[in-house]
Amino acid sequence: MIFSFLFEVPTGLIADFFGRKVSVIIGLWLYALSFLLYFLAGNFWQCLGAEIVGAIAGTCISGALDALIVDSLKSANYTGDINHVFRRGEISQLSIIIGATLGGLVASKNLAWPWFLSGITFAILAVVS
Repeated sequence: MIFSFLFEVPTGLIADFFGRKVSVIIGLWLYALSFLLYFLAGNFWQCLGAEIVGAIAGTCISGALDALIVDSLKSANYTGDINHVFRRGEISQLSIIIGATLGGLVASKNLAWPWFLSGITFAILAVVS
């Protein structure tokens, strides 16, 4: 949480200077790195490093993604209520349920593999983005 607080403004400058989409993509790559660091971690300090990278990833994405969505809707001449777009938590909740279930199944074979699969998933999201 300390690193989330400390990096909120500096990563906001990345979004302002390079663009919101670039900031989100950097955040996705940092999340991929964070999960892969967890996969490779063998002690507390390595897990702490992974957590710090993940916190920085979250700050790269936090405000930039919402602003990018609003900008995209405006450029597509969306005339509906923008707040309606952000109320759609059903997909997010369903994703969490599916991810937690699959992660638990994979972890029953090897506790490190959910981190690896999450890292690969975020890397794919970064490439697709």
